[in-house]
Amino acid sequence: MDMDETQDEKVTTYMIATINSATKSSTFSMLCKSAVETSSEENIWSLLTFDKQIRESDILDFLASSKSFMTRLWHLIITLRSKTALGTATTHIEVLKFGNSLAESGRQRLIPALSMFCSCITTFVQSIDDVDFTDSHLIFSMEELTSIVQILRDVSLGLIDLAFPEEFVPDFYAAEERKKESADRNLQQRNNSSITKQQEIK
Repeated sequence: MDMDETQDEKVTTYMIATINSATKSSTFSMLCKSAVETSSEENIWSLLTFDKQIRESDILDFLASSKSFMTRLWHLIITLRSKTALGTATTHIEVLKFGNSLAESGRQRLIPALSMFCSCITTFVQSIDDVDFTDSHLIFSMEELTSIVQILRDVSLGLIDLAFPEEFVPDFYAAEERKKESADRNLQQRNNSSITKQQEIK
């Protein structure tokens, strides 16, 4: 038993050393550069393998300032899908928003991506001044940022429901009401945006 534990510790130590070494290599630098320049789905998923190392390094600033990387990463997050118990396909985000748990395979893909995105967006916002808060200086437009914040808020509430089911019991009607309110807010924002544009034209 002790020998097995010692062997496991050696394997773990070796893996950590290998990953840490990889993040300092020219190959890893090329992977980061490729993720920023082309931002293909394959490049981003490869980069997310080093999620923890990236979030604890200066590389995070580099990725957070890349519009192509951030927009592609967000697109991947909101389009990840899985089947429900009824056999219908739904996004991982929707599952979490309503306080339901994801399958292990879904968690392994969504959690690193969502952690990376939240770290990047936090880093970016902290690095800009109030005067920079214009669409020309932001990675996302103000309308997109509003939508992103709403989604992240709903996911956070869903995670609270999931973590504390006794205190927060999301029944079907409450979940539907929250979904309806979210849809109504989005519709109102689009209407306000349309009215503003019409007034500007006049």
